[in-house]
Amino acid sequence: MPGLFDARRLQRVLTNLLSNAFKYSPNGGAVRVRLSREEQPNGAFAVITVQDHGLGIPARDLPYIFTPFHRARNTDTSFAGTGLGLASARRIVDLHGGAITVESTEGLGSTFTVRLPLVEADQVGTVPPAAQQYGDTRRLVSDPAPPARRLVIAN
Repeated sequence: MPGLFDARRLQRVLTNLLSNAFKYSPNGGAVRVRLSREEQPNGAFAVITVQDHGLGIPARDLPYIFTPFHRARNTDTSFAGTGLGLASARRIVDLHGGAITVESTEGLGSTFTVRLPLVEADQVGTVPPAAQQYGDTRRLVSDPAPPARRLVIAN
């Protein structure tokens, strides 16, 4: 089942999530990326999960993690950043009609999950209203037959 997405902007989302995962993980720490398909009562979704075993986000920062210029309290100046990456990621995912969430425990790591709506075959070629302002949309096809794929990336 296909989905229509702005490839450049979704690349920004994934680049930000992966960059953060590596930045806040210890040297040699694994970052896991998983792509799957999820069926919900309101339709099918492509689900991208990025998981690390790094610093984690303090519980008191979690409600604000997607707020512009907010940085978790357990990061210091040795970690470069402006606090705009996750806010931008949320905006892009929202414009695609999707959602981005985080689960995290300080000292254990974080898991970011992006859910993007897929469209029915008869809707292929139409651009979702939220993405109409972007000219560069691409189709992402999710084959329901194979199991979810998993990529383990280690630095």
